[in-house]
Amino acid sequence: MTLAPERPSVVAPSVETLQRAVEECRGRVGARVPDHLVDDVLSLTLIEAWKKLATFDAIRGQVEAWVWGICHNMIRKVLADASRARRISDAAETNRIHGQRTSTDPQQLLADRYDHVDWMQRVAGFVGDEDWDVMLDLALTDEHPRDVAERHGLSLRKVQAVRQRCEAIGRVVRAAQDVPLPTSPAALRATAATCVPLDVFDADRVLPLLLRVELEAASMDALGAELDVSASSAYRLIKRVRELLDIALTVLDQRSLTREFS
Repeated sequence: MTLAPERPSVVAPSVETLQRAVEECRGRVGARVPDHLVDDVLSLTLIEAWKKLATFDAIRGQVEAWVWGICHNMIRKVLADASRARRISDAAETNRIHGQRTSTDPQQLLADRYDHVDWMQRVAGFVGDEDWDVMLDLALTDEHPRDVAERHGLSLRKVQAVRQRCEAIGRVVRAAQDVPLPTSPAALRATAATCVPLDVFDADRVLPLLLRVELEAASMDALGAELDVSASSAYRLIKRVRELLDIALTVLDQRSLTREFS
């Protein structure tokens, strides 16, 4: 037995105890998820239980019940992730079927499909689950955006804003995946800037401002005056363009790490 971090008066379960409690969940997990996802759920449960060890309180219940509560949340997470992965794969397949085939080479077609799925997974990660679900409904159905908005409990204006943001992020991720990597870390930000489309969120005016001005030291009123918009509009535009720039930096950084360790 070990002492829980930050709660020295409470005896926390040992790793072995947690492992046994997690393994006891296997049957209930198997009844709720496909067989190939069972080990994923149990592994995530053990990791999450260890991270939350300081919150365990033996007075409120046994470790098995506490672990099952964590496990139940992991079941929902894994199923949600699997559902999103299926929808991404379906969307990629739909695009492949309706798109023009540029090659008849099976290996090339497989590589193209992998690249497309990888792109969509990256975009989905940056967009967020709720907006991604809206975007997939718009892309995979013939419904009017008004119907999609009603089903998601959103206004039509919100759905249009979601589409604009998602499409912009998709363009940034694609550009950041394809652009040649800079030869030095100092050039990373400049390379990321080339990945930001200039025809969205007034990026043609906002991006040079982001690259030139130290925003923390500037007032939004002054930035709005320079952009010839209100302070609130300047904040909104700068927030959107900075998000796109940060996404490009993230993708480039991930590619740099992959190159370094490959």
